Amino acid sequence: MIEKSIQSLIDQHMAGDDCAVLALTQQMDVREQWHPYQGIMMAEAAARLCDRGALHRGLDLIRMFHEQAPDSVA
Repeated sequence: MIEKSIQSLIDQHMAGDDCAVLALTQQMDVREQWHPYQGIMMAEAAARLCDRGALHRGLDLIRMFHEQAPDSVA
């Protein structure tokens, strides 16, 4: 299931649809489907959309992944 979510996320990101990216990353967060790409894309889309809450959550996810596996998030 997460692979499908990640592929949808990548597709929306490539299309430049920040609103869809943010919605998908937030849905994944609610379902606890965490992935390194998700945090990065959430933070990026939130910054563009000026959504401070989502930006902070995306940064939290990036931090979580970095603490778990420092090489997984560049």
